[in-house]
Parts: sequence; structure tokens; C-alpha cells
Amino acid sequence: MDYVEKRKQGRKRIFEKKLKENEKKKRIEENKSYSVALQNEKIFNSIYSGLNLYEKKMYRFVLSLIKKGDDIDTTFIIRHKFIKELFNHNFTSKDIHDMLNKVSSSLTLIGTYKNGKKRYLSIPIFKVIDTSENSETTNVIFNEKYTEFVFFSFDKGHFLKYELASILNYKKLHTIEIFENLLAKVRENQREEIVSIEYDIETLKEILDCKKQATKDFIKKVIKKSIEEINKYNYNVLGGTIDYKYNRTKKTITFYIENIAFMIKQERKK
Repeated sequence: MDYVEKRKQGRKRIFEKKLKENEKKKRIEENKSYSVALQNEKIFNSIYSGLNLYEKKMYRFVLSLIKKGDDIDTTFIIRHKFIKELFNHNFTSKDIHDMLNKVSSSLTLIGTYKNGKKRYLSIPIFKVIDTSENSETTNVIFNEKYTEFVFFSFDKGHFLKYELASILNYKKLHTIEIFENLLAKVRENQREEIVSIEYDIETLKEILDCKKQATKDFIKKVIKKSIEEINKYNYNVLGGTIDYKYNRTKKTITFYIENIAFMIKQERKK
């Protein structure tokens, strides 16, 4: 093969490699743009026990596959290639199966009776998790009890929807739940310049599965770090910067979120 032909073949290989890279980027961006939908009423009363950050993201990824009008009894196919690309991690088929299995048994719903006593309800999310190493896919079918209590009834209740890309850059374990809780509250209070959200500190620790953590450490290592991440990645999604204040007397923590869009709108009216 002469020099000119070698150059041709070399350029062709580079071009084909670029095409594959572009196709991969396109797939990842399409997956990132999928919408996650969660029922508002359940967000504030749900614990995802014992999950690592990849598993929490996996749960939201699975929810993002479901579109309005989908038959909830159908089989949803998870392609391992997409998971690897989306999470930038070379999971094995067994890794993905084990993650989904752990996700399925992680959810506990918290209810409160009129006398103030708590009710805890644990529901498996999936009734079938079928992984094929040969085809590198996992088929999941949702448990009817899970769909009855938590999801899929689009005509009932209020839903929080956001793009999957909103949470994929998070590195801190509890940021996703804090983001979802704050975003739900902000969307419910869109006509306020500063949206304030107050939590009893022990209730928030319970929601985030941090009951055993000392309050000082919880605020410093969980709240502070998570808020820094949300401010870094989701300023536009939430509409402004988040701040917080802990009240030692009342044992409450209050989050303050600037509603920049509303402020601008009000300013234009003047």
C-alpha cells in the first residue's frame, strides 16, 4: 500500500471513530433529556434506605423511561450499554441486576395518623427483574402495589417533573432527595420572591436516612455539601441561589431560595 492510500485509510478510520463518538454523545444527551416524574405528596414522606449514589440515579433513570399513557403492566427494557454510557461506568450485567434488586427493596413510605403516630410502609418496586448477560439487557415489570401508592396515576395528585440530566452530575449521597424536595416546594410557591421552606431537623434526618447522625455533622456534612452542589448545577432549574439557616431553639432548618424569574417579572411591571 503506497503512502497516499495509507493516508486515505488513516483518515477514514479517524472519520469513522468520530462518527461513533458523535453517535454515543447523541445517545447520552437523549437519555439525559428524559423526564423523571415523582408524585409530590410522596416525595416529602419517602425514605430510600441504604442506596449508594449510583443506585439512586438508577432509580430515577428507570422512572425516566416511563411516559404518560404507558401501560404500567408492560415490560420496560433497560439496555446496559445506555447505563454504562450515562453513568460513565463499566458495570457488568450482574452489577446492574444487583443494583436494580437493591433499588426494588429500598423504598419506605412514612405516614402519620391523627394522633401523631407514624406509619411505615415498605413496598417492593419491581415484581420482575430479568437480566440477560447475553443480550446485555434487563427487563423490569413494576409491582402493582408500588404503582398504586407511589406512581403512574397521572390523573391524580401533583407531580414533580424534571430532566434526568439535573441529577447526573451530583457526587454527594443525599443531594438528589434534597433537590427534589426543594424543587417541589419552589414549584408550589412560584409567586414569592423568596421561597422559604422549614423542616423539623429530625424529620429531615429521617427522610434522608440520617437518623443516627449528630445534628452538627448532619448540617455540615450533608446539608452544606448538598446545597453547594445544587447551587453549582441547578441554579437555573430552581430559579435562584439556595441558602439555609438552622434554628437551635426550635430545632428546625429553613431553606431560602431566590425566585429570580418572579423578581424580574415584578420589576418589569413597575
